[in-house]
Amino acid sequence: MPSRPNVVEVHNATAAAGPLWYRLGQIDGQTNIQWSASHRYDTGFNPSVAVSGSTVVEVHNAGLPNAGRSTALWYRIGDIVDTGIAWRMIPHRDWNNCFGAEACHYDNGFNPKISIAGTAVIEVHNAAAPGAGASGPLWYNFGEANPLPVNPAVPIRIGTVEWNGAIPFRENGFNPSVASFVPSFHLFDEVGAITVHNAQNAAGSLWFRHGPLATRMRTMTVPPDSVNQSNTWADYNPNVGGLCPAGTGLGLPTGNGETAAGFTDIYPEGDTNCRYEELDRGVVHFDLGKFDQLYLARLTFNISRNEQGGGTGRGEPCANIILGMSTSQMNWDFDNAVALPSDCPSPVSLNVTSKVQQWIDTSHANFGFIFAGPRLSLPDDNSNLPTDNDFNHTFYNQFQLFILFNRLLNRRVPP
Repeated sequence: MPSRPNVVEVHNATAAAGPLWYRLGQIDGQTNIQWSASHRYDTGFNPSVAVSGSTVVEVHNAGLPNAGRSTALWYRIGDIVDTGIAWRMIPHRDWNNCFGAEACHYDNGFNPKISIAGTAVIEVHNAAAPGAGASGPLWYNFGEANPLPVNPAVPIRIGTVEWNGAIPFRENGFNPSVASFVPSFHLFDEVGAITVHNAQNAAGSLWFRHGPLATRMRTMTVPPDSVNQSNTWADYNPNVGGLCPAGTGLGLPTGNGETAAGFTDIYPEGDTNCRYEELDRGVVHFDLGKFDQLYLARLTFNISRNEQGGGTGRGEPCANIILGMSTSQMNWDFDNAVALPSDCPSPVSLNVTSKVQQWIDTSHANFGFIFAGPRLSLPDDNSNLPTDNDFNHTFYNQFQLFILFNRLLNRRVPP
């Protein structure tokens, strides 16, 4: 070839998982590509490749998954040389102990596609292989290619892609692809990105997205530093000084890392005519002291169970539960409330960006989230307490706070 190749192509040898091959090419004029011989470089399925200068980044599935399944996604980074691609060794341990290997496991999914602009790498894939006519969740990863300088005294090429963590698309689809570019006018940490995908695994609508992507972005999943309960109660006994016997209400038992919202009515049989009502609220707190600014915060949790019983008027499971921001250390009053799904989905994922940003910039004191309902207050007159034994509690656990942030604007967050 008259000069260094500037086209790279990758393909499967067969229609199933097996040998992967690449070719280098040189654009000849405007219509032709002069291809070199094929080179086998790995084993897998459905490869994709992107080039920036002489840097090559490749991704592929480990195998061909069945419908509804995924397999490991692997990446490589290398350099175009006159005779082929010199793949670099991965210099750090990753999911699959990739130290010293030329390919590294970076995620799980199906049908990955890769793009690179400068050093900014963007990858898209399906979460799993959807069946015929179906669609599924779409995800993207972004990171930074880091091919380390070659030391002539030690002829070993070392490089990596510093991935930032997978982020879901807002919609489902099939067969995503991506292209990226450096805009003519841009901030120092942004590249342009365009993604396209099918609406489903069949002929039909095609969709696209476009916009800037900040390559200094990072993701972090923050666990709660405390999960607690708070409660209040009222009792009434017209026969014995207005109070129920000691020990009538004993609080709501919850498991480790679990909290609940609900109510309990107690109206025991006998001569006392004791009426007792207890309201319970869940409290979940996250330590956000090292953050200064964020782009996205998403709270996820599971609904572990719903317990209800007694007479009429109990309501549907999970109904009329709200999530608010606690306004004091007493962890009872709250503001900025939103309704939770009433159909008991699990897991639940909520966009809480505005709430978390208020905690971070200290415009709202961080006393945590409160789960409250379905009853929000006790009667003004204790003599109006319920005369039944109804109860309804929804229990929540496995709390996580997913945060997307710019590392340059959050210097106190550990790398």
